[in-house]
Amino acid sequence: MASTLSLTILIPITIYFCFLQYRISVFTEDKKDKFYVRVWLAFFIICNFIFYINIDLRSPVDIILIVGYGCMIIFFWGFHIIYKYVLRQDGKYMKPVDVEFQEKREFLHEFLRKFFHFFVFGGCLLFVVLYSTISMDVIKKYPDFGAYGKNLFWENSIFAPLNYDFPMDAIFFRPTQMQIGMIIFFMIALPFGILAEYFRLNPKLGIPFQPLFVKSLRPHEQNNAADYYYFTFGFFIATYFLPAAAAFGVLCIMCFGDTFASLVGKMLKKEKKHYIKWEPKKCWEGSIAGFLATFISAIFFVGWILALVLSTIFIIFDATTPTKIKISDNFIYPLIGVFTLFVILSLGFQMDAIVANYFTDINNWFAERAREVIY
Repeated sequence: MASTLSLTILIPITIYFCFLQYRISVFTEDKKDKFYVRVWLAFFIICNFIFYINIDLRSPVDIILIVGYGCMIIFFWGFHIIYKYVLRQDGKYMKPVDVEFQEKREFLHEFLRKFFHFFVFGGCLLFVVLYSTISMDVIKKYPDFGAYGKNLFWENSIFAPLNYDFPMDAIFFRPTQMQIGMIIFFMIALPFGILAEYFRLNPKLGIPFQPLFVKSLRPHEQNNAADYYYFTFGFFIATYFLPAAAAFGVLCIMCFGDTFASLVGKMLKKEKKHYIKWEPKKCWEGSIAGFLATFISAIFFVGWILALVLSTIFIIFDATTPTKIKISDNFIYPLIGVFTLFVILSLGFQMDAIVANYFTDINNWFAERAREVIY
């Protein structure tokens, strides 16, 4: 069943985010980046379509998304109104990237860039656990609530007369509880990135967090979509194709592997590095550090076999992009990681890891509650 009132609110907002991504592609100067943004826009439309016809929007999912989207839109447009009409700031709002800071403080600059990766990873893990825990407590007290019953928010509000349900059967997939939590997180995180990029690239709009952008963005990102946009998008897609634990495993590549590779590379002095012959800006020490970081972090989510697979993916593409394979690693890591794990898991491979087993227990609990309500 789907809530008509929820869809009436969420679909126009989703269309608005699609429009913003189209505008981002217009503002982007590099032709290659224009293509990437439009590819992600196509994925965004497909993933949202799949979401709306597979997730029961009578559950608290719709309320979380409506509140999250509303707060983000109000925040960004509210900041712009204050910036322009209260503080009377005119001209091009986004200042140029601080190249001098990046050259003199290489390690700090790289840390600022990679801190976002840790923030996304920790935030996603915390959200997924809290979402499932709170949902369990609610369903224990109100068995018909949540994903298996009626949305009490709409029923007890002034909007109740406007709301009615109609049947919609799952077509493409039936996500588990932990996967739903991860999808919701990235459905909120990605529009935040979309809004940030739209406001940053639009010369007529004031942008929050401007000092952070000035310090952390690389020069080529000044007038193009930034890497964090591709990063968030890649893992937004991963949540649709993989179980939550496997999606976290892919997330380990970017959040730990890429981060430690970059930081170790920046820490070592030039004379102590062994540069990769065909990738002169990277060194073997950094790639090996990234390989180990990916393996150690992913082993808790997917087990040592898949952790080794993900680590191998990291070191191969870290040593071949962008010189040999002229494509951003923020674009290719999620796609290759998702495709590889999807094939392996489709062949019947069972993950045996601490987090994977924990997620499986929670998923089974919710599945059992669903059967109790239906039968």
